[in-house]
This record gives sequence, structure tokens and C-alpha cells, in this order.
Amino acid sequence: MSEMEVVYIPAMKSIVVWG
Repeated sequence: MSEMEVVYIPAMKSIVVWG
């Protein structure tokens, strides 16, 4: 898993929660 994925995946979940 790349460093970007480690940041991107949780960020995407946060967008879904806050959306």
C-alpha cells in the first residue's frame, strides 16, 4: 500500500461521513 493510499482511503471515508 502506497503512502498516498494510506491518506486517501480514510479521507474518502470522511467525505462520505461528512457529505
